Amino acid sequence: MSRIPFRHTHVSAVQLRGPGAAWADPSPPTPSPRSARISAVLTQTVRRTADRLGTSAPEAWFARRLFDTIGSGAKAHGTTSTTEVLGGVLTHRVTTPAATSSRSIVLYVHGGGFVFGSYRSHGALASWLSHHSRMPVLFPEYRRAPEHHHPAARDDVITVYRRILELGIPAENIAIAGDSAGCYLILETLAELARTQTPTPGAAALLSPWLDLSCDSMLAADSVERDPMASPHYGRRAATAYLGESALERPQAHTRDLSAWPPTLMQVGGTECMLPAAQQFAQQLSSSGVSTDFQVWPGQVHVFHAMSGFLPEGRQAIKHVGTFLSSHVDSGGATAAS
Repeated sequence: MSRIPFRHTHVSAVQLRGPGAAWADPSPPTPSPRSARISAVLTQTVRRTADRLGTSAPEAWFARRLFDTIGSGAKAHGTTSTTEVLGGVLTHRVTTPAATSSRSIVLYVHGGGFVFGSYRSHGALASWLSHHSRMPVLFPEYRRAPEHHHPAARDDVITVYRRILELGIPAENIAIAGDSAGCYLILETLAELARTQTPTPGAAALLSPWLDLSCDSMLAADSVERDPMASPHYGRRAATAYLGESALERPQAHTRDLSAWPPTLMQVGGTECMLPAAQQFAQQLSSSGVSTDFQVWPGQVHVFHAMSGFLPEGRQAIKHVGTFLSSHVDSGGATAAS
């Protein structure tokens, strides 16, 4: 797939791209019947629960059990997972038979509102990402709120990244990817790497990124069209659990220095209340000179990639992520798996 300065495929078919850009949109023009049914079910279950859910220790335990169950899907055939401790951080190394590259790697930062999310909930996603990128995936179990506060999670991600460098894999051979709150941790990680003049990764992929921790833009979008899954009300509570009351005053992602960012792919579901902030960040990346591929998948819910086991759009999207990452890092000449 050709690298492009910027593109925006909106649900209304509005398209923005840089001069001379060439690209092929991987998303289907209309959502599949299955995705429509899933959206309806999530509205009546996950969204209703999230609106009422708090971030106390018992509620965090409930959220973790719930999403570990929801996200536990089928992994790619032949997936193997081993655990290791990198700089004190428990990390899963996920590989598949297609992951033939020995000199490149994907660092995956899971989402979950800083409160939940784990290898149990995201292991299938990591497996398919390894398959389609043909690279091993490192999956850190970073510290979560409410037990641990900012900057614990960010520091764990940075620790694992630096450990990868120490193991002899150059920065240009590292891809970093994540979903939801994990994307905010990627934002903070890249900012800290730039501040300390540490080499930054060769590519980034942000899946359904949560970038406005004040949730103001989410609330505004949700008031126009209700998000079937992501709750801005829970988002505010989760951000406060991790960052404290300063979460509501946290600078939005687009206000930061983005000059050190690598080529970036962003994928957002068309039903997400996080879409406006993601679109704004994509435009800011492009304006900062970062090669940016921004995709809106019509009718899809928050982190629809995690449903790739039974959702055709999830499979197509994660395949495209793998292709993008492998085309931007030195993966030993490997091409993405089908």
